[in-house]
Amino acid sequence: TIYLHFGAPKKVFGLGSQAADKIAYEARRRNIQLIRCPVRHMGTEYSYQVLKAMYDYLEKKPQFTFLPHTTAERIVEENGRVAGVELTLENGSTCCVEGENVVAAPGRGGAAWLSRIAKETGLKTANNEVDIGVRVEVPNGVMDPLTKSLYEAKLIYYSDTFENKVRTFCMNPGGIVSEEHYDGPNGGLAVVNGHSYAEEERHSDNTNFALLVSTKFTQPFNQPIEYG
Repeated sequence: TIYLHFGAPKKVFGLGSQAADKIAYEARRRNIQLIRCPVRHMGTEYSYQVLKAMYDYLEKKPQFTFLPHTTAERIVEENGRVAGVELTLENGSTCCVEGENVVAAPGRGGAAWLSRIAKETGLKTANNEVDIGVRVEVPNGVMDPLTKSLYEAKLIYYSDTFENKVRTFCMNPGGIVSEEHYDGPNGGLAVVNGHSYAEEERHSDNTNFALLVSTKFTQPFNQPIEYG
């Protein structure tokens, strides 16, 4: 795989394990679905090394340029088709990069920007589900029966009363709870995340994971991010 080529570890959790079969069986007994998902854990410290190797590989490619600290102001269109992107560079100068295809991937921090671009260009949008939840932290001993075999147990449960979809996400055995901040309107957004190191000596005594409820708005609503 691509990750292996750039230095990711070969070990994969959650494949062909009798323990995983038993976990799935016990989950079904409680009306919980286990999503089988092989996990290749790189760890916080080695993820940087793998991504750096990818960066170095791409940087050497002809006609491939990274522009750090650059703002995409708007997507340029001509005759109803994309024609490029208008940029403000790190030194404050502006330029237009021409292109027949543009991939816009601004992430959570750029959600407001993408919404503005959609309005300016007439792109049709639809509201996705909003995942609202908490990050749970428990002693490793509570989660070891799951994480020793699966590393990350992706579990889905539908509540009895309203059939809300409740799921676990981003499980970090021996991990650390962390805080993240995103720029944006009304002072931006602060969220809680989690991560874990590959080296055991850097593990904590706890496992953390997100417990999320997926909410799909049934009435006209155009601010799911602000609501979340």
